[in-house]
Amino acid sequence: VPTTFGPDENLLWRIDLPSGHSSPCIWGNHLFLSAYEGKNLIMLAIDRRDGSLLWKQNVQAKSETDFIHRAACPAQSTPCTDGELVYFYFGSYGLVALDFDGKLAWEKRLSSPRSKFGAGTSPILYGDSLLINRDDTDDPCILSLNSKTGETRWKHPRFGYRTNQSTPFVWNNRLRTELVFAGTRSLVSLNPDSGELLWKVEDTCALPCSSPTGNNDMLFFASWTANHVGGQDKLQAHFDDDIGFTQDEMEKPEAFFARFDADKD
Repeated sequence: VPTTFGPDENLLWRIDLPSGHSSPCIWGNHLFLSAYEGKNLIMLAIDRRDGSLLWKQNVQAKSETDFIHRAACPAQSTPCTDGELVYFYFGSYGLVALDFDGKLAWEKRLSSPRSKFGAGTSPILYGDSLLINRDDTDDPCILSLNSKTGETRWKHPRFGYRTNQSTPFVWNNRLRTELVFAGTRSLVSLNPDSGELLWKVEDTCALPCSSPTGNNDMLFFASWTANHVGGQDKLQAHFDDDIGFTQDEMEKPEAFFARFDADKD
């Protein structure tokens, strides 16, 4: 491993790329990246040995996105792969699955996040399931999809989780396998096969960016801040899935307000 490197020292190859915040996803000699140019949401496959472009595909964003932060962009999520298909996620489009030749296997259009920071969470694989966090949309949820077809396996509602830049974590501990998701003011664990809630830890940060990690015995999560309020103000501020929304309340505003707008204002 070189201890020093630069433009003229220990450099194997270098190529120009479109803009994007994706980390590289590597399988064998394939290196996959997300990027964008205007409304074009770009999916790249590069030969990691020499930097040659293997293929470049793109889909069209629904519209130009106006971000609140100058560093935000439409291509912030890192792709993942199982060695047969590679899965790309764009907040302003949805999920796209391509084979290693760049041919479309399936796609799933999804509604755009409302966050002005864009979509920072990335898809992950658990067996033959593809998992994605869909906080802060018109249909907030965690989705488990069949990775080969894109069909929904289960859906865990996330009403009240206002924003999220954190990627989920598959936690293989000494007792079981869990899916751990950071969300607004909470860290949540689900059964990966059913989406059933296993546990929840509250009073974490309101806008999670970091992802959980862990070993056989312990789980670790770095929370950049705690809530700034306490007492009755904190109790009144909590407004998440602990309340137990019905499916009718999730889908119909009039059903929601029938229970929660007691003073009809």
